[in-house]
Amino acid sequence: MNYGQLKTFVLAEAHRADLTAEVAGFIRRAEGMIRRRLVGYELTVTLDEDDRDADGVYDLPSNLLMLRVVFTTSSSGLSYQVENCGAPNIREYGPTAPVLVYAVRGSQIEFRGVPAEDQELELHYFGHPAALSADADENTLLTDHESLYVEGALFYLYKHTQDVELAQGALDVFDATIEALNDAHARKVSSGSNQGHYNFGQRRPAGSSM
Repeated sequence: MNYGQLKTFVLAEAHRADLTAEVAGFIRRAEGMIRRRLVGYELTVTLDEDDRDADGVYDLPSNLLMLRVVFTTSSSGLSYQVENCGAPNIREYGPTAPVLVYAVRGSQIEFRGVPAEDQELELHYFGHPAALSADADENTLLTDHESLYVEGALFYLYKHTQDVELAQGALDVFDATIEALNDAHARKVSSGSNQGHYNFGQRRPAGSSM
């Protein structure tokens, strides 16, 4: 499902084609609620030359909350994991060595050795998907859990039409989905070997009032 299909589905589900002009606003508010309540979702990105700031330093995705694991590819085409050595230790590795370690500093990540221009750097991380804007836009969270966007948008649609019971029903489904995703996230974090460098903050309990 993409953004255009999502708008169409929400209107059809509510039988409110008369709210076509408002549906984008309902989805935008649903995205805001997702960002507030979802601890994080596992995403993947490949860094390229557009992300490189200097030598082995790259800009991290703006939506990254916690980096899980990094992979790169050797000159022979074999994929392998790059280890997190921490900022105090990164300069112990020479820039001309193979890419073996990385360190995160704020919004940037530094590799040693320095990756080649065409070397793939694949990051697996927890974050929030980018906001939907064009009709063709889609993201992993929408693909995997479309009900999160649908029920969130329906919640705001029914609030707009003052259908309190329907709004509460949509919110209940939204909260249950968020809770399940947050529980899955907690299990992944507790079982993983990589330490995060961001504090997620306080989780908002499910079932919050409208």
